[in-house]
Amino acid sequence: PQGPPIMYYVYLIVTKNKQKIGAGKALYTAVLKYAHDNNFNRVAWEVIDWNTNAIEFYKSTGATYLNNWSVVQMNKENLEKFIQ
Repeated sequence: PQGPPIMYYVYLIVTKNKQKIGAGKALYTAVLKYAHDNNFNRVAWEVIDWNTNAIEFYKSTGATYLNNWSVVQMNKENLEKFIQ
């Protein structure tokens, strides 16, 4: 059985010349609207811990900041070693 749909987005980057004009909020809103309109149960993304402006923005929109979770990654070289 397939679980509930979850959206995970990787990058939402706003270049310097598009900051402070609402471009980031518009992109963020579009992503969340897409998830809502397509009946996703959750949307998840990463934010680096020193980006307090982003963290506070996300919190202000009702997002939950999970400060007790860490990102885990495996690069290509280590993936190759593991599989062999």
